Amino acid sequence: MAQVAKQLALVVAGLVAVLLIAGQLARATAGPGPNDRQDSLPAWSSDGVDVAFERTAAGLASRVFDMAAGGKSIHVVQDGLLRGWVPGAEHVLVQIDSEHTFVQGDSLRDKPLAEFLGTDATASPDGQRVAYLRAGTLYVAAIDGSGEHAIATGVTPPPTDIAGPVWSPNGSQIAIASGHTLLLVQTDGSGVKVLVDGPFENDNPTWSADGYSLAFEHNAGIHWQIWTTQKGCSNCLDSITGSSNSRFPQY
Repeated sequence: MAQVAKQLALVVAGLVAVLLIAGQLARATAGPGPNDRQDSLPAWSSDGVDVAFERTAAGLASRVFDMAAGGKSIHVVQDGLLRGWVPGAEHVLVQIDSEHTFVQGDSLRDKPLAEFLGTDATASPDGQRVAYLRAGTLYVAAIDGSGEHAIATGVTPPPTDIAGPVWSPNGSQIAIASGHTLLLVQTDGSGVKVLVDGPFENDNPTWSADGYSLAFEHNAGIHWQIWTTQKGCSNCLDSITGSSNSRFPQY
């Protein structure tokens, strides 16, 4: 009798395990549900030790988390939207609401280094400056918030752009989408040039390592395509993808 009970217990345990696995597989096949938490927009720190990411869930505010590269030591950084790491530092940019951005340490216990009245912020390659938008004007300030100055006006990134101001590798220029145009802005405020113009959106630019070329999304028709251009040439365009949807280029 004891042997039968033991065998029955093993069968039941096996069935439970099979049902659990089947449920997990069905869940994985179905994809995330509306109430599942979702982690996205991972970003490496410049030393490769940490990864920051954004976590969202139904009914909850977006939160920025940090974890060690091995997947351990996961902790909250700040409520808000992740805008990337500050190069060479243990700070991230977090947009806390529709008007303000923090330069925040990699833990909620850390006091913000600085606060900017602006959104869509990005840090310069040397980690010394921040570019951000406020009321259609593109500003640059020091990482501690001092020395704010306007470098371009009438800048209106479309809703499909998530990159915001993208610094050139040497920090002397910023590429940014505005309406259907792609602008090249001098970070010292000395001028603005239209790189790409036309009836379609040109979003989410990225610089080549040598600072000579840019790739970006071009929405011409029903598909997004990846195009390239050179910073010294207006509307000199090459398409590098076909008819299928291609988005979010990175050099």
